[in-house]
Amino acid sequence: MCDRVALSLGIALALFAAGCGPESSEREGAKPQLSGVAGGEHRRVTVSAADGEALFAKHGCMNCHRYQGKGSPTPGPDLDKAGRNDAEWHLAHLRDPRSKSPDSDMPSYAHLPDEDLATLAQWLATRR
Repeated sequence: MCDRVALSLGIALALFAAGCGPESSEREGAKPQLSGVAGGEHRRVTVSAADGEALFAKHGCMNCHRYQGKGSPTPGPDLDKAGRNDAEWHLAHLRDPRSKSPDSDMPSYAHLPDEDLATLAQWLATRR
């Protein structure tokens, strides 16, 4: 009996860790967004403001951009109004900046994990 309970608990924990538990969209402020972003792979990415801001800081975006009065005023644009473009636009821009802004000096961030790119793109699209 104990073995069966332990096995059931182990399976439940493994499923939860694999994302089969409560949806991450149930987190406060999370918004389900952007499918089909990982090289043709269709999946759902859930983004919260905290997720986007954490990646924005982690990847050093404020070294070149200004956001909410903080960061560098140059060389990149202020991102307070980045939401004028949708998430797909931002995703393409993060992967290949010159594809959307031919005169851009921004380096490609295609080396980042697809999930990070999708999260950043969706978060940028909500900045208004």
